[in-house]
Amino acid sequence: MNCPRRINEIGPWIYEENDSDYWDNEQCCSFCGSVKPSRVIELLKEGCSITKTDKNYKLYIEGKQVPRGKGMAKVYLQHFSQEDTKQLNELLGLRS
Repeated sequence: MNCPRRINEIGPWIYEENDSDYWDNEQCCSFCGSVKPSRVIELLKEGCSITKTDKNYKLYIEGKQVPRGKGMAKVYLQHFSQEDTKQLNELLGLRS
């Protein structure tokens, strides 16, 4: 996997597509720490909630089941496909 944040954002890292990023055992991106889209959908169905931020590409998911044991984890929407986004919007009651 290539984290879209690695490829598209400014930082002190390699910008080429090299498949060095992966989903770790908690289903979080090894580069940016975002929860995997399919896991976000599962967590919402299990009763977790979303907290919006002032950034249009970032959310937080909250609940006991959230990875990393902190009760809250970041979600970067750059990882979401069109289908993932459609499912997320449906679960949040938003228009696609």
